[in-house]
Amino acid sequence: MRYGWKGTLVRAFVLLLILPLMILPISAEEKETAEPPKDKWRVLLGAFAGQFDLQLQTKLPFNYVNPSSGQREIPSLGRASGLTQNGAMDLGAEGIGPQKGLQFMILSDSLVFQATYARVDVNFVPLRKPPIGVNTAEGNAGGNVYSTNLDYYMNISRYVQPMVGIGYAAFGAYYKARNVVGTTVGNGLYESFPTIDADDGYSSDVGKAGLRIKLPIQSWYITPYFQYAGNEYHINVRTTAGTVQNNVNGYPADPNGMLDAWYYQGVGSVSTVDSMTQVSRQARSAGVVFFMDYKKFISLTINARRNFTQAAWNVSATLLVFLHPNMGIMANYAYSEPEILFSFNRSWAIGPVFTTTF
Repeated sequence: MRYGWKGTLVRAFVLLLILPLMILPISAEEKETAEPPKDKWRVLLGAFAGQFDLQLQTKLPFNYVNPSSGQREIPSLGRASGLTQNGAMDLGAEGIGPQKGLQFMILSDSLVFQATYARVDVNFVPLRKPPIGVNTAEGNAGGNVYSTNLDYYMNISRYVQPMVGIGYAAFGAYYKARNVVGTTVGNGLYESFPTIDADDGYSSDVGKAGLRIKLPIQSWYITPYFQYAGNEYHINVRTTAGTVQNNVNGYPADPNGMLDAWYYQGVGSVSTVDSMTQVSRQARSAGVVFFMDYKKFISLTINARRNFTQAAWNVSATLLVFLHPNMGIMANYAYSEPEILFSFNRSWAIGPVFTTTF
């Protein structure tokens, strides 16, 4: 041997130094080509706060003494606008106030479950542009809103996925109106109340079906769908009393008498005792959901739906921005025309959101 045992030892030592450098590039290349594992489930939990804008228009059933005949009259049921009673009073008011709540979501490639709770408190002011015959009032209202939704997507194709879903929504609210002045429906009588206490609520059971379509732009999807809802609504006017009088050329016969009722003077000619009115409605809608996601950093969901039964629009949008793999910011906006209630709702909210995958 030319180099002897010392030369062999040196060559072996050099080989040991070079061998890791030969292996590492191969390992790095294998890691780059290896497909990362997919997340099976993702959980989001968020808290939000914002503003709620309510334009309330509903009808309150009352008994009253007709000032022309002096006889107490019980309004007969009517169906002019769903929740109507001839002789009942139209209540119209606007309210703006804070809202706050929680939102929970868990989703995978096939299932999406979402639950939301919100608390709303508003202060009433008279309508800016009240329609003829709709009274105005001051006061306040508050309520709780609940909603849940479960959607299932059949992954039969990467680009087209049939969807079926069910949902439930409900709310309960109270109203305390003050200094109420208005006209009754169909006869032009003027009513005045110091206060009106009322509560109402609804529940809605929803079933829907659609088709999620993947767009050729990263993680963009549209989902057209059809929806059927069974809605139950009630309003209860608690014991209260006021005054009623004729009109002269469209004005109260005694304007001072209307004001006196605000101070509990001359009340008793119009009253109600825990009067409950219930309405059941079925509604058919069609809508579309647009969803965009960019590397789980920013996502946008827009849901626009048209209620053909009530000729009403319902639009909502949710924006998520994640500045950290587990923390981000959530912003919501919602616009709703009368579907179950006789009211327009607008709201926005923003807050932190936490997310994790497993």
